Amino acid sequence: MNFEIFFIEEVPNMLKNLKVNSPAVWGNFTAPEMLDHLRKGMELSLRDDIAVEIITPQEQIPAFQNFLKGDRLFKKGSPIPKEYQLISSFEGDFEALKVNLLKAIIKMQVHFEKYPEHKAGHPNFGMLDVELWNYLHKKHILHHFTQFGIAPVKSEN
Repeated sequence: MNFEIFFIEEVPNMLKNLKVNSPAVWGNFTAPEMLDHLRKGMELSLRDDIAVEIITPQEQIPAFQNFLKGDRLFKKGSPIPKEYQLISSFEGDFEALKVNLLKAIIKMQVHFEKYPEHKAGHPNFGMLDVELWNYLHKKHILHHFTQFGIAPVKSEN
């Protein structure tokens, strides 16, 4: 899986189609809120100093982690982990929110390259290594970009 192409080339291209007033197909986020939400997720994956309560039973963690590697997206209305409240919101105009998300992606990729043994906890998916965090972030981005109609439509073939 080449995550670099997705994060560095595909995400910026998809973001070009997102406008400040782009309506959500489902859910309650506005486009600016969604961008900051994704940025917070990137920040959380780099934080090994936050005590994360893993709520998924240990015996289910392998199946949850395998889900990250598959094509199915998160369910609409999936709950937001409480740890998101620990990351400050970014206040800025819409284009600054886009730039901030792209900076967070680059920061994450640089960190993962510099610290390939990095691990941090996620309340639903347990302890995640760099590969699993990349899968999670890709799935999370596609989930929300689908929410705003800017993700590529998959063929039903």
